Amino acid sequence: MAELWQKLRARRRELDLTQREVASFCGVSHGAVAQWEAKNPETRVIPRKKALNKLSEILEVDTDWFFDDSIGLTNYDECISDVEEDDYIESKTKAENYQTKMQVLVDLNSLLVRDKLTDEDVKILRTVVDIATNRKS
Repeated sequence: MAELWQKLRARRRELDLTQREVASFCGVSHGAVAQWEAKNPETRVIPRKKALNKLSEILEVDTDWFFDDSIGLTNYDECISDVEEDDYIESKTKAENYQTKMQVLVDLNSLLVRDKLTDEDVKILRTVVDIATNRKS
């Protein structure tokens, strides 16, 4: 059985929403959303009815979903709800950066296969590779 804070956090992340976006939509502070999703029961707060109605809109769920004990989380949802917000954002940023770099490689490979790179393009790419190789971290 998932707790409300876990459901909120997991669903928000599933929809790729930030706490600030949810806060703005619900007309509350970022801190309020952080308290709704707090792991620590001493700092956790239950959203008020008006906020729950707005949450159901932005999270695309029925208001009954919040307190339905029969609704659990998948292992994945449980894992992502367990990660603290700063760590989650950092991991997500790293993954997005990696994905961008991989897309560059895929695009370059496609250009090579289609013989779209000129000799000048290859010289430029060679220079970029040399600069990156010799860069001090």
